[in-house]
Amino acid sequence: MKSKFIYTILVLLMVFSACENDLLKTTITDGTAPVLTSSKTRIELLLADSANNAISLSWTDPKYLDNTSNGSLVGTYFIEIDKSNDFSAPILIAAGNTLEQSFSVYNFNKLLLGMDCNSGVANDIFVRVKSVFFNSDTLLSNVLQLSVTPYATVIPPAITVPGELWISGAAIPAGWITPFPANQKFFKESSTTFSIIIDLLGGKDYEMITDGNGVNWTPCYRLDPAIDPASVVWGGGFVWDGNGSPYNWGSKKFLSPPSDGTYKLTFNFQDATYTVVDVTGPPVIAIPAELWISGSGLTGGWITPFPAERQFTKIDDYRFSISIFLAASSDYEMITDGTGANWTPCYRIDPALDRTTMIWGGSFVWDGDGSAYGWGSKKFLSPPTDGTYKLIFDFQTATYIVLME
Repeated sequence: MKSKFIYTILVLLMVFSACENDLLKTTITDGTAPVLTSSKTRIELLLADSANNAISLSWTDPKYLDNTSNGSLVGTYFIEIDKSNDFSAPILIAAGNTLEQSFSVYNFNKLLLGMDCNSGVANDIFVRVKSVFFNSDTLLSNVLQLSVTPYATVIPPAITVPGELWISGAAIPAGWITPFPANQKFFKESSTTFSIIIDLLGGKDYEMITDGNGVNWTPCYRLDPAIDPASVVWGGGFVWDGNGSPYNWGSKKFLSPPSDGTYKLTFNFQDATYTVVDVTGPPVIAIPAELWISGSGLTGGWITPFPAERQFTKIDDYRFSISIFLAASSDYEMITDGTGANWTPCYRIDPALDRTTMIWGGSFVWDGDGSAYGWGSKKFLSPPTDGTYKLIFDFQTATYIVLME
């Protein structure tokens, strides 16, 4: 085969300068189907163990090179998982150039639920490894049958999640006017979390409702009447009130922090908690007019100009958001030029930080010509599982979060 002949020449050239004996020993073969083994064959997944290892898969080297004593492992490997042993609709997981792959309980559970496996009961699944060496040389491993019991991930929110959330009150510079101005609407960060960055007057009342016209105040969101509002200006728990509620309009309004300023309010309906963060002052990083994403983890890789779906949406004066597919453990970064011609400024991670600890959020910096980093910053690293993620970049605080969609 021509492609194998070319590869043989490359291998010979690489090893020629090192040792003539290796040159004579290293030849390319058709390989042997890999043998797949699993650390477990019966697995019960538990929410409490979500950060732990669920299963480790490993397979033998097909030996495309008859001598790999110098570490010359070749080939690309893909794990196929299906509910049927005919693999008619498998989940495909790229394992790269390795002979093993591990899954956390959380990621394996998410994968199983994505395959429509039933939670709380044992499901039979089938696993095999596909080894690829050049486009036409594919070897399939033996098939393993596993019995797995995933857990349900749907936990009802403590308070029913509204479709929209608006803020009003004496703490808002506009006061109690209705309908509410557009800047009084919260941004929905996730299925249960809303946030807003807004100016507040110090030491005054505010509350939230779901009607932007300010006509219907049921439900409204306030504080339990047993709580002193002055003790929870920076966060705590909240309740719903209104017609038919347990509080019968007896709840208390929130109290803003003592000083006038710009604040970020985040309300989480999953556990009925909220936080207030002071973000007063100029943005930490100058706010661009547009924001685009590129990287090896995106469909099409580093292609330019960028497709329209790579442009962030501007949430408010300070923040940008995008929902996009990212391949597992891949690089990405942001720039302001959709043509991909000008990469100053680009937005990445401080080189002093460990990016593997920041896949779900952290701080970011700007780099490029004239920056303090001289193109020495680090690219962002995507989460360890392929999927669609929501990225939110806040230039007021130079922080970002990554959420699984």
